[in-house]
Order: sequence, then structure tokens, then C-alpha cells
Amino acid sequence: MKKNLLLIFILALSFSASAKNLFNSLNPETLEIFASGKPSEEYVFPMTDPQYDWSTFKDKKGSAMIVKNGLQLECKQSNYFAASVVELPINTESESFLYGAIFAGPKLSDEVKVGIIFDYSDIRNYKGISISKDQFSYFIVKDGVSSTVKTGLIKYKGIFYTLVMTREADKVIFMLNGIEFAKLNKVKIENDTFGVMIEGKGKTLVPNFMFHRVPQEEDQEQSTSDV
Repeated sequence: MKKNLLLIFILALSFSASAKNLFNSLNPETLEIFASGKPSEEYVFPMTDPQYDWSTFKDKKGSAMIVKNGLQLECKQSNYFAASVVELPINTESESFLYGAIFAGPKLSDEVKVGIIFDYSDIRNYKGISISKDQFSYFIVKDGVSSTVKTGLIKYKGIFYTLVMTREADKVIFMLNGIEFAKLNKVKIENDTFGVMIEGKGKTLVPNFMFHRVPQEEDQEQSTSDV
């Protein structure tokens, strides 16, 4: 398949090389890590990495399955939502962190969307952000009821979508293909489970995800004292 879509378009241009713009708002330590304009491989992981147990399922409506090249999400019905989640070693209540994923396809429309999930407690309680043909939507699911909190217009080209979020204090910033498209204040994140999703009839391959916890001052002081 043309070298797996040219290695998922060179891993969506190395997780969007211009993502460096986002990290300008973060700590100097993070800037050093991303000094080359792209994440270090130390913080980019294949979805097939056995140390991360992404949830899977398969039924008549859709599936989330680990395949050779990553995690494949599929919805077989237009009014369906397929997702996979994983627990990450991040103290989300106090740490600044980065989380993101690459999506290869499908062609998005008003009905077909992809996105990332965070602050996941259970299937009835989580937060997320999705992108469609020309719009993003930040939503909160509480007790099984989904509420759209913020929407806005976005622009992008192609069928590779690199979604990245960063949280520092109570501010969350989202980027699509290296371009900031949303900034939210006073976002509470208590749970360390994150995910990826597709909504509407379609299929997407997620080859890689990224996460990085930004060292806190006390961590750096402890590291220095141990030397």
C-alpha cells in the first residue's frame, strides 16, 4: 500500500514539525526537548507498544483493534462513536503535560470526525475535542450526557491529522497539524486515562501517539541533589 502511505506520511511530518510554536508557551525544559522542531523519539510511541494497553472491542456497529501498523478505529454506522483509551503515567492533577496522536484518514465531513479524549473516568464521564470538515468541537460527557462547550472554525489540508494538546496549570492548548486552533482556560483534569476516537461512518488508522510529562521544579531539585 505504497509503503504504508509513505510511512503514514513520514509520521505526519514528524508529528507536525511546526508544533514547536505551541511549546513556546511552556517551560524551558520542554523547549529544549523540542528544539529541533519535532518531538524526540523518546516521547513518541507506536500504538502497538506492549507496555501501553489500549482498549479494544469489536461488534456489529464498529471496532477498535490493534493491527500491524497501529490502532484501527472503525464506525460502520453514521450515528456511532468508536474509541480506545489507555492509562498513562501522568499526574494530571498537578503536572504539565503533552498528549497527542496521528490519524491517517478518513476524509472528514460534517458527519465524520476524529478526535482525542482526556480526563476519562469511565464510558459515561470524560472530555474530548473533535475535528470535522471545517470545525472543532470541545465537549464534556457527564453521566452519559454529552454537552458541546466550545466550537470554532479550522483549516487544514490532506487526510493526515496530527492532534496535540498541552496542559500547563489550568490552561489547555490544542493544535492541529502544528497550528494552534483552540485555547481553553480553567479546565480541570483529574484522570490519567486518555484516548482517540472517530465519530460517524468511517475508518481511521492511528499509528503513533505522544505523551510527555513536564518536569516540576521539585523534580529538578531532587535530580540535582541526587548527583
